[in-house]
Amino acid sequence: MLKQQHKLIALSITSFVLLAGCVVHVGGHASSGGGGEVSSVFGSVSVSEGKRVSDVSSVNGDVLLEDNVIASDVSTVNGDVEMGDNIMVDTATTVNGNIQGGENLHVFGETSTVNGNISLSMGSIISGDITTVNGDITLSDTEAKQHIITVNGDISLLGNTQVMGNIVFEETDDGWELNGKSVPVLYIDANVRLSGQIILKRAVTLHIDNPVLEEKIVRRGGSA
Repeated sequence: MLKQQHKLIALSITSFVLLAGCVVHVGGHASSGGGGEVSSVFGSVSVSEGKRVSDVSSVNGDVLLEDNVIASDVSTVNGDVEMGDNIMVDTATTVNGNIQGGENLHVFGETSTVNGNISLSMGSIISGDITTVNGDITLSDTEAKQHIITVNGDISLLGNTQVMGNIVFEETDDGWELNGKSVPVLYIDANVRLSGQIILKRAVTLHIDNPVLEEKIVRRGGSA
């Protein structure tokens, strides 16, 4: 019995090392299955097409979900989050990395990064906020049900994108002063629909194809 316990401990340690240092792949030929949590410390994580899993995470690595995957919270710290077509997740977050979604992505909560870009494709529905600090946000034919928020990034809304909440450029130390620094850009296609406001708390370059949307601009801050 003692030998069996030692074997189990050794197997557990070996499994941890594999998860900590290699690419973790959830795959197989079945069209569904799994359901467990998948994580890595020093490696990337990938989930094969059609799989259903719980949380998917990495610390120093990318997270890749192939087409038709269902997952809970999808996150990494230093890496990208890449999602294929027809994905459903609760949240998609990273700190130092990009978030890219294929067609018909559905995120039930937030989609956010600090230092990276967010790019979402046709048919996507994002039920929570879409946020960056130092990264661009590009939505193509996407439905954003809450707010789109950035500090230093560009925001591009393309095609028939719909935004139910506000578009917000948060305040910086420079505020409305240019001080020779680059200014983020807000670009909105003519067919984009916006239910909320365009809230500017800092200097922003505006390219808005539909003049009606200019009435939604609200400038805030001491130098506005």
